Amino acid sequence: MEASKRIVIVGGGIVGVSTAYFLSLRGLSSIVIDKSGIAASASGKAGGFLARGWGGGATAELHERGFQLHEQLAKDLELKSFRYLPTVEVGHKTVGGSKKSPDNCQASESDSLLDSSTTKSRMMDKSTAQVTPFELVTKMFDVAKSKGSTFRVGKVGGLEKASDGSYKGVRLDDGEVIEADVIVLTMGAWGVEIEDWVDKVRVPMVGIASSSMIVNPQTKFKDAPACFCGEDENDCHLELYPRPD
Repeated sequence: MEASKRIVIVGGGIVGVSTAYFLSLRGLSSIVIDKSGIAASASGKAGGFLARGWGGGATAELHERGFQLHEQLAKDLELKSFRYLPTVEVGHKTVGGSKKSPDNCQASESDSLLDSSTTKSRMMDKSTAQVTPFELVTKMFDVAKSKGSTFRVGKVGGLEKASDGSYKGVRLDDGEVIEADVIVLTMGAWGVEIEDWVDKVRVPMVGIASSSMIVNPQTKFKDAPACFCGEDENDCHLELYPRPD
């Protein structure tokens, strides 16, 4: 792609910012537009959990390469929050059960998230990792910005068409049109809006709706593992990701 191309990226989450980041490493600057800010939604608040070998079939190699990429980004961006941490499976202790199950997490009582009197656990994976998403995304954008990329606060309400039917820019809700040679739409859950912008394009929202909460406990759980609780009758389960921040 020519460096003179005007690239507009809609969405300031991890997909949009990583696109701007890797383009900048190739000498291409871009304009990132988001209605709130960089990493303002899930990309700045998620658990940041990373699993190397949890994929299967067609996505197995993607999981492996993705994990390796995060390891490299942690070095290149000098991320303070990247760390390796184990993952344990957690269940309720049955009456008369032993206080420790095989391969139980080795964290000390003072550091453990778990109440040993009511729960039991077993090691799922010792090679998982974690990164604080906000640090990752903002540092990637800092690099892109240092190489010429810019950020605009704005709510994109549609795409602007040229006379030949091609798209020549994005239209903000206030009526301003930002011209572009290349438009990249990375809007996460808001991607369903693209159906109203582009003819014959469908972006269905599928999957299971889940809630995410960030809790700041008074007790700091040093070296606590990631915890996956057992599934309930609805095939749903609770996941706990102890972030260092």
